[in-house]
Amino acid sequence: MSKKPIKRSSELITLSREHHYSLLFSWKITKGLKNNIPTERIIRYVRHFWEHHLQQHFKQEQVVLFHKVKDDLLVKEVWKEQEETAQKIAAIIDGKENSEAQRAALETLATMITTLVRKEERDLFPEIEQSISGQALVQAAKELEHMQPEPLQDDYDDEFWV
Repeated sequence: MSKKPIKRSSELITLSREHHYSLLFSWKITKGLKNNIPTERIIRYVRHFWEHHLQQHFKQEQVVLFHKVKDDLLVKEVWKEQEETAQKIAAIIDGKENSEAQRAALETLATMITTLVRKEERDLFPEIEQSISGQALVQAAKELEHMQPEPLQDDYDDEFWV
């Protein structure tokens, strides 16, 4: 049985598209690990994706959306998971662990990202769409566009996952 696609409000569609790239990020990490790609190559991609995409995405959600429903327990949970993800990425990029520990950390990161994106898409965004007025969502969309006028392009040149 297939799940029905989630209908997202037009105001949050940009963030949902970025979630798609985040899921691909996790998939690429997993695929690289399965293909025994050296962890250094995967870690370079993690650094690139963090610095050029994911860090900004987290900031957008936290600054533009989360404060609108800041007393919500789900928002607090997602914010905490974003912070834990950022810490995991920092530890991976730091690269002080041996190869086996790096592989385990990358596997954990891929799972963390997938879980976080699913939670945001299936639980948090529908709640935000229900609890924030239409005008507030329109304003949020304008703020999001101001923070990132160009759509995300995952154009990393080392396609280690292929």
